[in-house]
Amino acid sequence: MILARVIVAATLVLAELWSVLAIFAVGFDSRRGNRRLRWITGDDAETVRDRHSLMAQLSMMGIVNTVAGAAAGLGASMYAANNHLQFTQSVVPIFMIGMAVLAVQASGLVVGHWASRPRLAWITNPFVLEATLRQSLREGPVPDHTIDEYEQILEKLRSETSVLFLKKADTLETLGIASSAAAREWPPSGNRPPEEWAKLVRADLSPRAVWRWIWARRKLALVCPLSLGVLASAALVGLRAIAADGASPVAVIAVAVVLCGWHVLLGLLMHRAATEELVLANRTRAREKHKIDACAALICELKAGSKPRPKATEPPPARTILSVGRWHLLRR
Repeated sequence: MILARVIVAATLVLAELWSVLAIFAVGFDSRRGNRRLRWITGDDAETVRDRHSLMAQLSMMGIVNTVAGAAAGLGASMYAANNHLQFTQSVVPIFMIGMAVLAVQASGLVVGHWASRPRLAWITNPFVLEATLRQSLREGPVPDHTIDEYEQILEKLRSETSVLFLKKADTLETLGIASSAAAREWPPSGNRPPEEWAKLVRADLSPRAVWRWIWARRKLALVCPLSLGVLASAALVGLRAIAADGASPVAVIAVAVVLCGWHVLLGLLMHRAATEELVLANRTRAREKHKIDACAALICELKAGSKPRPKATEPPPARTILSVGRWHLLRR
């Protein structure tokens, strides 16, 4: 009986800690996101590719330096013994160094292939597409095949979404928890702060919609720990009631009331945190839709000012990505 109490009590404590931390994290992050949400313009595809390529090169340099240092230390311990250089009879150190070198080469090939993708392959959201289209408009007429690629990317973005916890672009509409007030925020008109728009969207959402969001997308983080805590509380009260030492009925009822009230409070806090998250999801998804519409309008402008161009017979000039002394890393 004592062991059962200890196990149930430990389960209750862990479930309560999980619930409190999850509710705090969801609520705090969502409220901060609702305060900071703005109508922004992202970086163009070329800038995104160069930034990721540079980070990939620096990370590979770090891996190579780490492996070189480990190989040097392993080699020193392998050949030095009693102030004399001796060749080891074991093949394990040599095998380890060889595997490390192969791992560096394999990872270098993977990172190099990923970093050398075409420029348009780095357009993964409407913000990058919008910045790329505006850059193309500034540069002048573009070939028809480039416009076709832009249209293909736009159609792909229409069916996808980069909003967190939304698997598909129409998830909010499918669940019936989309807010009509969120669409009126974008593109921004006037100087109304984001907090006021968050209040409007929050008032437009019903409590039932929030519970539907929790059950559809946040069961693991919010519902599971709270349910586990309720079950552990019920088990703990039951064990106390049937304890061999004879617990007072008043004490058992008092413990049950306290635990019940505590979990009701956690449920209300969970609902409040999920409301903030659903508000942020609606506003972010509405902004993403309007960005896609803006990209469609920019593509129409490109079509109006474009003219067919023959494909270049010569490759474009190389661009310098990284310079170290006399060595230059170029991209064609």
